[in-house]
Amino acid sequence: MNTTIAERLQIILNQKSLTASAFAEEIDVQRSNISHIISGRSKPSLDFIEKMCARFPDIDISWFISGKAANRQVIEKQVQRDLFGQIVEEPQPIAVEVPQTLPIPQATNVQQITANQLNERKIVKIITFFSDNSFQEFVPEVDKSVNTHNNG
Repeated sequence: MNTTIAERLQIILNQKSLTASAFAEEIDVQRSNISHIISGRSKPSLDFIEKMCARFPDIDISWFISGKAANRQVIEKQVQRDLFGQIVEEPQPIAVEVPQTLPIPQATNVQQITANQLNERKIVKIITFFSDNSFQEFVPEVDKSVNTHNNG
């Protein structure tokens, strides 16, 4: 595959899982240098290449400069990034062992509610909503009146 130096820099960014800004910080160059190289506006300087080699000795410089690998195979892969530049990773399957028979949970510490406790709780209001955006409100205490409201 015949690639430009801009494309090879983009491949490095993808392989290192770095944004252009993060790569610029890593090799201590201005962000605009990376931007100009990726856009094809300029070529990397010797200083840029030296800093990149010092920080990332695993990068094949022959491949970066000429597109031809000297003695290492370069694997070009595309990394998918989200809206914020973070790498989107494919979820890995998780092996889970499921027992052949599931245990039946035992009822423990069931709270007994006495008749007096039930009598202490009273319904304060019931509201029924209708599809025409109206609702009906029932208040059982005091006058047990039914109020109808329309919100439309």
